[in-house]
Amino acid sequence: MRSRSFTNLWAALFIAAASVVASAQAPVFSVAPHIFDPYATGAGVAKWPKTSGEGDSDCQTSFGLRLKKEAPLSTYLSAGAILRGLEGQAVLANDTLGFDISQQSSCTGGSPRFNVIYALPDGNDGLSFVGGCANGTITASTQNANWNRVTFDLQTQANPSIPLGAVIRSVELLTDEPGHYSLDNIMFRGVFADKENTAGPVPVCAF
Repeated sequence: MRSRSFTNLWAALFIAAASVVASAQAPVFSVAPHIFDPYATGAGVAKWPKTSGEGDSDCQTSFGLRLKKEAPLSTYLSAGAILRGLEGQAVLANDTLGFDISQQSSCTGGSPRFNVIYALPDGNDGLSFVGGCANGTITASTQNANWNRVTFDLQTQANPSIPLGAVIRSVELLTDEPGHYSLDNIMFRGVFADKENTAGPVPVCAF
């Protein structure tokens, strides 16, 4: 009886561990547009228009994340989005953040980028800039010849490097340089958000 209980205990622990690993491999998150404009300039745009992106996973729409900063660089303003649901994720080896971006969009060493706040093992918080766009690994989009896919490794393409095991507190995608930006397929750890409240495997539909 004791042996069977011991076996059942280990089976339960194994299932729990497998669940944790599966959760780590397939995070659930959403992307909510956000404008930081403390002086109410009105010069920022952040929204998910229905026809400004690549094909969505439902093969019916093509939502895209449109960001604009129509103000000088010195203006205290950013347009972007909050990646909700990643809080509590521990950073793993080879973790990446990324997005698809129209080739007509600005893509510089500063924007678009991710700001990641995380808890360190010693209890202190860290902040890393992941990107910007021109500092990422740029490849052709798998959906549209006029778009590129940009990915950032959280150790080698972040400043400073995000330590393995750090626990994410918040992730913000933002643009704070003047320009117009059309983005889609906001990605973390191989999961893609192709509209405001949807994230899943890489979309296969093209428009």
